[in-house]
Amino acid sequence: MYCRNCGKEIKDDAVFCQFCGCEVGEVVVKTNNNVNVTWKVFARIAKVLGIVCLATSPLLGGFDAIPGIVFAKLGMKSTDPAVYEEAKVALRNNIAALIISSVILTLFFVAYIAIIFIAAENGGL
Repeated sequence: MYCRNCGKEIKDDAVFCQFCGCEVGEVVVKTNNNVNVTWKVFARIAKVLGIVCLATSPLLGGFDAIPGIVFAKLGMKSTDPAVYEEAKVALRNNIAALIISSVILTLFFVAYIAIIFIAAENGGL
């Protein structure tokens, strides 16, 4: 356990802290909750970006999916299984948005070039 006064690690059965002399009352346990909260925030940002990317993929070209992929990969570093799964789903959504937008943009440019060639052959240009 840890001393609530100085924060140093002391024996579990100690009555007084050997470092600062403070009487040991409640047990204070240091945890890494802040780390999991950080990964959870990254996973949530990735989730929102994934939804936005899927909705706007034809308009923005899917470039907004790239930060979502980065945030999802950061969120997947969490030790919390729920946060990991949320980040994993967000990663899939962002990758799907990137693929969908790439296909749509490719089809758009192929159609655009075909229209230009057809117009040029018919003397429209």
